[in-house]
Amino acid sequence: MLLNSVSKIGTTLGCILIVTIFLLENSFGQNIETPVSDGQSIPAQFVDSPAPPVEIISIEKASFSRAEYLYRAGRFAEAKIVYEKFIEENPKDKNIDRAVFRLGQIDFNDKFYVTSLKYFNYLLENFPGTPVLHKALVLMGACNFYLDKLEDAERVFESELKLNPDDKERVKILFFLGKIHEKKFDYDRAIKRLSQVYKNGLDSELKEQTLQTTKKIIDERLSKEKLFSLVQKYRESFPADLALWKLITIFRLEKDIESYIGALTQFVETFPKHNLQPEAMRMLALARNNNNMKAVRIGAILPLTGKRAITGQQVLQGIQLAFNNLSSEEKARIELIVKDSGSGAIDRGLEELAADPNVLGVLGPVLSGNVKKAVPLLEKYDLPALTPTASSSGLTDLSPYIFRNAMTRPIQSRFLAEYAVNTLGLRRFVVFYPDANFGQEFKDAFLEEVEALGAEVVAAVSYKRSQNDFKPQILEIGGISDSQLKKLTLKKLAESENKAKSKGSVPFSKPIIEQGLFNEDKIEGLKVSLELSYDAIFIPGFYDKVSLIIPQMVFYNIDQVTFLGTNGWNHADLIKVAGRYIKGKGIFSDGFFKESKKEEVQQFVSRFKTTFGDEPNILSAQAYDSAQIFLSIAQTNVKNRLEFFKRLKTIEEFLGASGTTTLTENGDAEKKLFALKIKGKKIVEKE
Repeated sequence: MLLNSVSKIGTTLGCILIVTIFLLENSFGQNIETPVSDGQSIPAQFVDSPAPPVEIISIEKASFSRAEYLYRAGRFAEAKIVYEKFIEENPKDKNIDRAVFRLGQIDFNDKFYVTSLKYFNYLLENFPGTPVLHKALVLMGACNFYLDKLEDAERVFESELKLNPDDKERVKILFFLGKIHEKKFDYDRAIKRLSQVYKNGLDSELKEQTLQTTKKIIDERLSKEKLFSLVQKYRESFPADLALWKLITIFRLEKDIESYIGALTQFVETFPKHNLQPEAMRMLALARNNNNMKAVRIGAILPLTGKRAITGQQVLQGIQLAFNNLSSEEKARIELIVKDSGSGAIDRGLEELAADPNVLGVLGPVLSGNVKKAVPLLEKYDLPALTPTASSSGLTDLSPYIFRNAMTRPIQSRFLAEYAVNTLGLRRFVVFYPDANFGQEFKDAFLEEVEALGAEVVAAVSYKRSQNDFKPQILEIGGISDSQLKKLTLKKLAESENKAKSKGSVPFSKPIIEQGLFNEDKIEGLKVSLELSYDAIFIPGFYDKVSLIIPQMVFYNIDQVTFLGTNGWNHADLIKVAGRYIKGKGIFSDGFFKESKKEEVQQFVSRFKTTFGDEPNILSAQAYDSAQIFLSIAQTNVKNRLEFFKRLKTIEEFLGASGTTTLTENGDAEKKLFALKIKGKKIVEKE
């Protein structure tokens, strides 16, 4: 490189030549170099805070003071031009070294670390006595760090740690050394340096960065033995508090009650002014008041008061029924702890459950919004939660600790698509869906599953929820009234064509002559039907609109296809209004059917009626199955919630009152639901 071969400036001509070539090289290089960005931010302490501009300065004649003004005003691009021009025009000026330093600083601030290093190297080679020597060296070390040249960075920082006279600069150096050791997986040395920063650093931002870096190492990288060692080594100072708190978390996960209480006691006594002191005292009091230290507990967080109290009660009944199935010996060992979330704030009740090491997992929350609110606490305490009711999409993606056993729209869509293709042998589909978020979700999931099964959706047509007349949409998918069908048939006969096309190029329907007596130019007894180019129509609406849609479809001769629907169809009024049109042609799904002949459903319904004197609904059934899943794991003598969490991820083909459930990799459920149909004046399960 040119700069490495440059000797000290001797003559004025040499100085001008060298500096000019250097600046030309780097002014062009700066424009094409891509800023280095590895996700790490430059500590604010390395960037000068620009002062607000107070005047407009001309840069026609370059001067160091003008360049300094622009730099401190935050106008770095302009400042760089003036610094370069100043160096070119004033090669003997006493501020040349400071100008070169500023150029390196500007590139550093812009994350052009390669060219920044070139400036600093030039500065050190040609101005070894510069008053900004140590600042330049610290920035050189930082450049090497961000360029991942860890050995070079460490060498510079270790030297500066001994020679740099500025206490604040040495604290920054310690921080970088800690980060370097972290990157090199030398966690002992990293924590040593970071603890020195935390102890001596006065800058709040740097102190917070140090805290978060140290916490990440302790939480994610160190073994239990290393944590014990840190507590012994640092005793009452940072980061012994972080190490001890991590041990408390581990003991809770391992259900090591004795060690858990001991670590909490040590924390309370050793760090009386710590911000976690109140939380530690609450956890300690709860643990000490625990009368049955050997018990296994299942928590439930439900709305038992307020607007959602009825829903909460229905869920609780399902959970209680599952616990009633336990033997007396199992009831003595496995406890149910219920907390009310009816006030809307679930944090307090959930944290009481989470802080108890004996609680293996939580059933709930019931509402999707509360599941989202629960995420921080679930992750803080490594607590698995299985919601039996929350149906919003994407919930289980929020945290690995969220599981769900509830019928969702995608579950229904996938079930119906799989049933239609694999059981009924249908291949071509139309989706007739409400123009609403839920309708779009049903449509998208059904389309995806049908295509995955090698079948085809030939059309997707939406309708407004305010509609009662669906003629435009029905005509769009090939529907034709009787009179129009006959007219079309006669016209096609006259044209020697027997084909009718809908809008576009897809032939959705065509008239078929079933019978007729042709007598010269007359046709007597003409009977025509409509042949459709698809096998089924998926209508994911509610019974009130479906009761209007299907009779209108039949009126327009769409009567030789299978109608597919969701649980919104499962209502007695559908039978009254549209039963005769759907009978034998309609199949819909639901997540619970109390008249099912399946043994697990009959047992659940019978026990529920006997216990509560009432009919169960889908919420009670899903809650019952969720509790049964939890109990099936608890009965295997799992030692702690960590083992419980791992076992929960292995649930497959669980037979329950709400169908067959498998918990997938992301915690959501795949369920085999109930296929229902209308028979006579009743809804029955499809054989």
